[in-house]
Amino acid sequence: MPSIIGVDLKTHGPFLKEDIAVLPYENAESLIRQGTAVEIRPSHRDNG
Repeated sequence: MPSIIGVDLKTHGPFLKEDIAVLPYENAESLIRQGTAVEIRPSHRDNG
């Protein structure tokens, strides 16, 4: 996927398949809805 200009006016990308990126919410949401990206969330481990 080519580079995009985010709502934060920063350039993000270009992206290759299986790249992981942190994007502004609005851009990420749009890409997820289009099926271009999937959301991943970090796992939080209890340090107790």
